[in-house]
Order: sequence, then structure tokens, then C-alpha cells
Amino acid sequence: MDLTPIGRVESSRSQMIDDDWDSVTSRITLDPGQVDATAVTGLDQFSHVEVVYVFDQVDPAVVERGARHPRSNPDWPSVGILAQRARMRPNRLGVTVCRLVGVDGLTVEVADLDAVDGTPVVDIKPYMAEFGPRGPVRQPVWSHQLMSGYWDRAHGDGSPPSSTRASYDRVADHYHAELADELGHKPLDRALLTAFAESAGDGLIADIGAGPGQAGRFIRDLGRQVVTSDLSPGMCRRAAVGGPPTVAADMVDLPFRDGSLAGVVSLYAVIHLDRERRVGAYRQFERVLRPGGLALIAFHIEDAEHAAGAAIHRRSWFDTDVDLTFRFLDPALETGALTDAGFEPLAQLVRRGGDGGEYPSRRAYLLMRVPG
Repeated sequence: MDLTPIGRVESSRSQMIDDDWDSVTSRITLDPGQVDATAVTGLDQFSHVEVVYVFDQVDPAVVERGARHPRSNPDWPSVGILAQRARMRPNRLGVTVCRLVGVDGLTVEVADLDAVDGTPVVDIKPYMAEFGPRGPVRQPVWSHQLMSGYWDRAHGDGSPPSSTRASYDRVADHYHAELADELGHKPLDRALLTAFAESAGDGLIADIGAGPGQAGRFIRDLGRQVVTSDLSPGMCRRAAVGGPPTVAADMVDLPFRDGSLAGVVSLYAVIHLDRERRVGAYRQFERVLRPGGLALIAFHIEDAEHAAGAAIHRRSWFDTDVDLTFRFLDPALETGALTDAGFEPLAQLVRRGGDGGEYPSRRAYLLMRVPG
């Protein structure tokens, strides 16, 4: 069986590097000797394409035909080459679903193609939702860990902190009117916050990424000493009305002394941070907590259209222009990142949302402790 390339990849990346493919936009130049101009007619009506290509830079002598540790990492189990997506496969074929940027004659521009410059392309197919997975997707924890940096941009992805801050400043009044009293129809959240406040012991508790401060107010009303913090000064002004003391601060650079807090609560705030900044935030949480201090962190895992690892980018919210990225996170990966930051896991709760007007996502609550 012979395969003849129909085109080649033109990319800024020439080295086979495992991560940060979100930073790459590629062009596929089709060979007019293999396809004519009408071959791409109608392709621009699709948002995504599947690109089939050859890992031609892989030496046939290193092709794997049995089992190996993914990326030669001994911390991950040895699995068969057909149970991983490594490039040293028997036929050295790669398949990637890419965002279609545009079609210009026999040039197809795509984003998120993990193929280096000069890679031979053997086929392009339109991606149709009906060919996506039917039913829940299941995969082992090591594969999530392997992919955790695959699509993250080298300098972070999504909205920068300045845009997140400005966006929440613009919607602070609308957000407060919509969500300031949301705990009234969330009995499970109230129960978790109550248990957290009792378990944290005496001392100051910080509600970080507090928005209008509903969680901080609830904990204060339980008789605890509380301070709230948010990236947005507009949100802090709202939280200060009838709420505990508040301070505008970035959670990757918290204005609290080492070991000064008994507890940290952060509900649906780390979803705005890319992987690198989440790690930075978790390290800050660990720094400001005393030995034995607790952290309660909540985030969205998935919804009907987005799996863990996906993101939603909003340009409009409450009829207001914004630049906000909301991420869906994997509980196992976040627990791992928190453990690496110095925490030990105590409990995890997963529930489905959607009641009482809340966003219809599956969501996680992680209870972590600083050893000591």
C-alpha cells in the first residue's frame, strides 16, 4: 500500500516538542498534482477539520511495536503503543482535529495542528459533530496529566489578568444584583461552608476571588473573622457594602503574611487562571495558611458541551463587553497541583448544578490541608 502526500505543512515550529501547541498556526499547502482547486469547495463551511499526516521525522528504527512508558516517564504506567498517541507508532501516522482558520485556493490555514514544518499531509476531512464520541469519554489519570500542557500557550492562554480585572469592574453591579444572594438557594454550599468554618479552627479566614463576597459574608455571619479579596476593585467595592473587610489583589500575589490564615475559600475563581497561574495561586494559598490550615476550592468540571480541559471565552456578559475566559478543570489534575504546592487532600465532593438558576455544570469542591 502506497500513500502519496496531498500537501505539506508550513509551520513556525520545526522541532518535535511535546507541549504548547496552542501557540501554533499552520498552513497546509496542497499539491495541485494530487488535488485540483475544487477539492476544497465547501470546506470553509466547517469550523474544524481532521488532518491526517505522517511523522516523517521519526526514524523507523525507533518505531515502537509493543509497550512503553508514555514520554518515557516511569511515573506513568507502561502501556501499549496503541493505547497512547506517541509519534513513534508502527505506521507513523498522526490524526488531529484542528480549527479551520481559512481556505484560500489550495492553501488551508488551521490552528492547533501538532505537526512540524514540512510534515506530509495525506488527507483532510471536515469534522462533523456526529462523528464525535457517542457517550461519556473515559480515560486514565496519567493521560490527563500528559495532556495538561499540550495545548497551553507558552505564555499562558485565554484572557490576561488585566482584561479579567477590567471585565469584572464593568459587570460588578449586574453580577452583584444577579448572584450576591445565590447561597440562599444552595443548601449544599451552605453546609460545606459551615463545616469548613467549624473545621478551620480559630483565626482569620480569607475568601479569595470573592466577587461580591457572598461566601465571606456567610462565614462571617457564622461568627468567624473574615477578609475578602478579589482581582476587581469594582467587585471589592460591592463586597465592602455590608460585608467583611476587603482588599483588591491578584491571587498569585496575596497581601497576607506567611502562615497568617486559618482558612482559604476560593469558589469558582481559579477557573479564570491558566495552568501556570493556578499553580502560582495554589502556592500562595499554601504560603498564607498556617500549619493545619484548610483550603476549600470549587470549580466547574464540565457541561453538556465542554469536557474538563476545555474553555469558554466570553466577549459579552450582562449585555456588556467583556474579555473573560472560563475553564473547565479536572479534579484529579487540580488535586495533583495542590498536592505539589504542599497540600494534602482531605475530601472531594462532585455535584451537578443547574438548580435555582445556577449554571448547569458538573462541579467539584476540594478540601485540602497544609500538613502540620
